[in-house]
Amino acid sequence: MRRIAVLCLILSLVLPAVLLAGPHPWERKLPFKQATIHYSISGSETGSQTLYIKDQGRYTSQYKKSATRMFGMNQPEQETLEIKTPEWVYSVDLKARTASQSVNPEVYMIEEFGRLSAAEQKKALANAEKFGRSTLNSLGGEVQRKAATLLGYPCDVVRVMGTENYSIADSDVTLKTVVSMMGMNTRIEATRIDTGSVPEDKFRVPAGIPVTRTTEGDALMRDNARMVVQMLVSGQQPTVQLMAPAAAAQAMDNDADDAGDDDMPSAEEMQAILKMFGGQQK
Repeated sequence: MRRIAVLCLILSLVLPAVLLAGPHPWERKLPFKQATIHYSISGSETGSQTLYIKDQGRYTSQYKKSATRMFGMNQPEQETLEIKTPEWVYSVDLKARTASQSVNPEVYMIEEFGRLSAAEQKKALANAEKFGRSTLNSLGGEVQRKAATLLGYPCDVVRVMGTENYSIADSDVTLKTVVSMMGMNTRIEATRIDTGSVPEDKFRVPAGIPVTRTTEGDALMRDNARMVVQMLVSGQQPTVQLMAPAAAAQAMDNDADDAGDDDMPSAEEMQAILKMFGGQQK
């Protein structure tokens, strides 16, 4: 999976740069200031999901409770919460009652992008869109803008490797994902969107769950942001480090075990790729 893992990380750093609204490319422009979106999950994975949004998407909180059946075997039920703010990402395991806090990677990208001149920013954005689209094309995928309407909202549709993603036009808010690959058939679809106010406690880690601040990846994320932005300005295809040098040596020992597993991404990786393409401007 090393090739796909690299691809996912590159896309997560590069593709937000084609969201052109606002003073920097990572500022969302949603058709609502706040919302609660309810989803059903069916197929190989079953359950429910709720996405809470406030301040035009600058703050999000996603609660998910689901169970997966793979190759005739039931996997343990998962209950998770992910909260994103402009500065932080909180990942909460509600079953184990543990939580981690890490820097939102966009912080470093925004810092590096802000150091560029206006001319350099324009060049970086143009190259980001070019590389993003060429990467999608290399996967045999396509993007259709405003090709469908779900729950009253026009949606951009991304199809790639037998998987489809429907996101609210010009945003990364997904309303439907259909994954059919490697024996997995999963459908995650929004069933209702409420645009009323969202309680503030939806954007806080539940009381009684300790939060551990993780710092191991901070330097790596900062270095990757700097490298990606510089490469975009110079017109080079961005590359990134997946791990710090000390961990990389250990990973090399595992390459032989992964050698035959490099052709197809997991369902989770595929969903990540699709979501990244959801916010592209034409």
